[in-house]
Amino acid sequence: MRSLWLSRRVAPAALAALVSVGNLHAQEKAPPAPTDQSPATAPAATPAGDPFQIPQGNDPKVIQQFLAGLSKTQPENGGLPGRRAHLRKVEGILKQVQEKELDEQTAVMASDFRFQLLQVLERFGDETAAADRQKFVETLTKSKNPKVADRGTMYSIAGRISGIGEMKTDARKKLVDDVAAYIRAGDVSQERVEMAQATAELLSQLGETELASKALETFATALESKKDERLGDTVERMRGTGRRYGLVGKPMEVKGKTVDGKDFNLESLKGKVVLVDFWATWCGPCIEEMPHVDQLYKGYHSKGFEVVGISLDDKKEVLQEFLSANKVPWVQLFSDTDGTTGWSNPIAKHYGISGIPTAILIGKDGNVVSLDARAGELTKQLEKLLGPPDVKAEEPKEDAPKK
Repeated sequence: MRSLWLSRRVAPAALAALVSVGNLHAQEKAPPAPTDQSPATAPAATPAGDPFQIPQGNDPKVIQQFLAGLSKTQPENGGLPGRRAHLRKVEGILKQVQEKELDEQTAVMASDFRFQLLQVLERFGDETAAADRQKFVETLTKSKNPKVADRGTMYSIAGRISGIGEMKTDARKKLVDDVAAYIRAGDVSQERVEMAQATAELLSQLGETELASKALETFATALESKKDERLGDTVERMRGTGRRYGLVGKPMEVKGKTVDGKDFNLESLKGKVVLVDFWATWCGPCIEEMPHVDQLYKGYHSKGFEVVGISLDDKKEVLQEFLSANKVPWVQLFSDTDGTTGWSNPIAKHYGISGIPTAILIGKDGNVVSLDARAGELTKQLEKLLGPPDVKAEEPKEDAPKK
């Protein structure tokens, strides 16, 4: 299950060095959502002297510089107990820093640092860190500083998202409503977009595909209410992903041109079990998956199994060369009109495809039965729908990460 993000706005990005801890799901790099908040970037230099000595006064540059140095400190004693003790010492210092009259940017920076540190302490087995973090978040939400209060609300909702697996459906629906309200209430930010995406993705992984689909439509509408033209691509992507999540039990629309320039419509394969495979020749995991799909194609083709590849390659020549060299037997769709190659493929955009391979399986009745028909899942589904293969396929490897 996906882990929620840690804020990018924490001044001490070197927190990883402080604690010394380490998507297989490789994806298309979407442009970051716009934000009206300036990142709190601390100066690189650190003050000389005791790194734990809190500076006098409230000068933002000095305090931010101190926080940057604090993040680079190391425990005096090794081992897990030594690390926990060191992190607790740092957490106590951060608490004192927050008692100062800080400017907005520095206050947010200190809050983010302390929140993340408490998360790490919890992972390191500190018995009170979870309760301390919850109390800290409650304190943030009551802050007189609007930006700090907003961070508290964000962390509170993020905690609920992390526990979505233990929620009942009604609680999940309430969470969707609260995330949408949070999006509408505040400034446009990357965190709000990621919160929405994480909620929908986790719902989908939990099998709540219909709720995930409705959630993304709700979030897209909330983002549209900001009337920020920079959000156009983000909203379109959300709606596309929601459209894909909502496919289970429904027909999928696939129309286009084959790599040979012929018209194709998925309706021509109704009555067949069809795998719609979004892939590209530059995608390593896609190529690793292909031999298994090929074996299943040979074993089940005579029983009514078809594969439709949708290539996200940029150049037709590269695709054609690959298909010829590897003797790929199934139909391949490719869009080569201006602005529609690669990730801009119209079918991929329509269904919000942001990671490949994405393999969607359609039953004989023309309705989608699986949104992630890869490796063992594909084998299991075909056995369920078509029985034993004419030619037994080798056991597939574990799902490779997406590109």
